[in-house]
Amino acid sequence: RPEHLCLAEGAAGPALPARLEDRTFLGPVQRLTFAAADGTRYVADAPPSDTRAHDLPVGAEVRLTVDPARLVLLRE
Repeated sequence: RPEHLCLAEGAAGPALPARLEDRTFLGPVQRLTFAAADGTRYVADAPPSDTRAHDLPVGAEVRLTVDPARLVLLRE
């Protein structure tokens, strides 16, 4: 879910490198669209309290992560 994707803190730990492609204002949140190196798109919703995400310029290189407690594994 978009509200569970967030910017990784620091350089350590598992994270997905991506580039900020677009920003859309949706009332109290900003919807951020990121692209990974393979072209896969990821969408994150940043609440007003996430000032780091709100200050990112389009084109910024970031690392994305998800809280492991929020992951759901599906059988193929």
